[in-house]
Amino acid sequence: MKRKKALVLSGGSIKGAFHVGAIRRLIEEGFEPDIILGISVGAVSAAYLVNNMGSQGKKQSFAFALEELTKFWFTHASEPRTVMQRRPLWSLGYGLIRKRFKSFMDTSEYFSWFDSLSAQNISKSRIELIVGAVNLYTGKIEYFNSSHPHIVEASKASSIIPLIMPPVYINGIPYVDGGLRDVVPLRPLVQGDELSELVIVITHPGQLAKEEFNIGNLGEYINRTKNITVNQIIRGDLDNIHKFNQKLLFFLKKKIPYRIIRPSKELKFTLDRFNLDDIKNMMSLGYESAKNSTWL
Repeated sequence: MKRKKALVLSGGSIKGAFHVGAIRRLIEEGFEPDIILGISVGAVSAAYLVNNMGSQGKKQSFAFALEELTKFWFTHASEPRTVMQRRPLWSLGYGLIRKRFKSFMDTSEYFSWFDSLSAQNISKSRIELIVGAVNLYTGKIEYFNSSHPHIVEASKASSIIPLIMPPVYINGIPYVDGGLRDVVPLRPLVQGDELSELVIVITHPGQLAKEEFNIGNLGEYINRTKNITVNQIIRGDLDNIHKFNQKLLFFLKKKIPYRIIRPSKELKFTLDRFNLDDIKNMMSLGYESAKNSTWL
């Protein structure tokens, strides 16, 4: 059995532009994965990469797939209104009163991002795709791979921010952001394929910095609370690979070489506050962070 190289892309909303720069550096180093796992915005980028490698009726290169992904980010994520827009107050009020609430934001623009993806292209790619989304009924995360007939819907569902965006239904079941359970989707790897190399790209720094902010500002309050929660989930996710390597060392006297690429400080960009220059800067930061990262 061939040992596989895996690339893991974390959640992070608009900060996912960081992934693009990191992957560019990895390609320069000659790294090409056999599996890409993504959660939330990482699932979106992962799906685009794998889809592009199986597009146009022939197998494309990983470098080609990245160039297409870069164009996608520049075209579809240049400013907040290209992602989503606020629903009218009357629409929100009607939905709440009639118990037909969908979401706070109109995501028709965002959902159009997935129109160019197809399960057929993804299944043709030589790189396997794995994405995770949370089943709202069970509360558990479920992972979908390239062969699943609803892999595109699953990739979309993985990036759905609860309440802000409407759930994605797969076989009548509502799914939302996989980041509610796994911000760094390592679980399928430590339970399955034998790996030769593992690269993990995370959009959040290792240490949560002290930060004073206006608690009276609801947006800042929510963002800070979210960052505290995400930081803790990431710690738990990374513990999975640490523990798995400890078992390998104990029983087989070997371990999986892995590398973590992440920013040194928080990327202060949110879905309602960014522009094209911010996207480019996050890509550059991803590239430099990858360049400075080392194998563990």
